[in-house]
Amino acid sequence: MKSSRATQHFRSMVLLSLSALLACFVPARHAITVSPAEALRYE
Repeated sequence: MKSSRATQHFRSMVLLSLSALLACFVPARHAITVSPAEALRYE
């Protein structure tokens, strides 16, 4: 029973970590493609 709980905790930890990495990676990748001059011009 304890092994099953540990597996569930590990899976949820991996899932949350992957979603956090994806949430950081997508905006960062978009920011790389925008030139700084354009970004400042539209602010």
